[in-house]
Amino acid sequence: MTTRQDAAERARRLVAELRAEISRGKLAPGVQIPAASTLARRYQLSRPTALKALQPLIDDGTLRVVSSVGIFVAEPSGTRSGCYVLLVESLRSIRWITHAAVRGFEERITQRGGRSIVLDLPTLLDPSARSRLPAVLGVFVFTEADVTEAVLNALDTSIPVATYLAGAPPAAVREGRQLTYVDVDNVAGGSLATADLLRDGHTDVFFVGLHIDGQAPFPWSAQRAEGWARTLRRHSRRARLACVQPPRHEPGKTIRLAAAAAVEPALQHSACVGADDLVMIALSQQLSASGIPSARWPIMVGFEGLPEAADLVTTSVRPRWEQLGAKAADQLFDGSRGRPHANGTVALAPMSLVSRPFVANRAP
Repeated sequence: MTTRQDAAERARRLVAELRAEISRGKLAPGVQIPAASTLARRYQLSRPTALKALQPLIDDGTLRVVSSVGIFVAEPSGTRSGCYVLLVESLRSIRWITHAAVRGFEERITQRGGRSIVLDLPTLLDPSARSRLPAVLGVFVFTEADVTEAVLNALDTSIPVATYLAGAPPAAVREGRQLTYVDVDNVAGGSLATADLLRDGHTDVFFVGLHIDGQAPFPWSAQRAEGWARTLRRHSRRARLACVQPPRHEPGKTIRLAAAAAVEPALQHSACVGADDLVMIALSQQLSASGIPSARWPIMVGFEGLPEAADLVTTSVRPRWEQLGAKAADQLFDGSRGRPHANGTVALAPMSLVSRPFVANRAP
């Protein structure tokens, strides 16, 4: 047998064994098959040859390709009657962050062969309104208020639920429920921001936080500060740790209090990381009001990438909200297909860093 014939036989074996695993249920609908590179190694084929061998399975609908994700066992025809819900607080006032999460959620559900819908809480909790919907296969709670308990009470216990952490687990944690938390990786984001400043030669980096030690508000600020502190410690900067926090929690005033407390450290350090862009904007306003010229301001790094902060921060660390929506979709899709995750599983979406060479409002 020639080398080419031998390769063709191994490719046929790949397809035959894959079909057998699917027919026996070892690879269930919605399950991702091994990567083409993995299959190529297993059957001693080149990756292009392995992909070519899979093409007939893709053409006849046995497999489904999800761009930039992988190849999945396709759902049988007629199984898309249900829907996956992304729950928002209000359909009339959706923020840009929610829009991004919705895009990621809807695209991933569609890629994996399902249907999705965006609802507000009153609609989901109204039995008559819910009865007019296709069967609910899973719910992603993406709201500022913790409404997880109300959602769990309204749904059958077999329906998986994913909920946005926003820095802290919701109050509702029930044994036996398919409840997954999703969040952006705030600790890694704080590390990214600090490492970028250290690469630029800043050795005295302080953090402007919105959280207050021992209190609940703004847990994501504490997580970003944790990433900042870890990175400084890794670079032996223990003596320079200077996390500035608001002196007390006053709803609506925390950002202003944090910025006011940061004015003096701002004159003693060359750079700072802010819990978010809003606190960096407030700090710049406090420095301006104090008559301090911008040439004396520390280099500022913020989060979220708000347009209003573009002329203030030299680096933005941005949550990838679309990836967060996609992660929630994967958790729900897998859970509804009999592959539940452990109760309390946390899925983290990464952050990305955008670095600028200068900011427009600084004196040269």
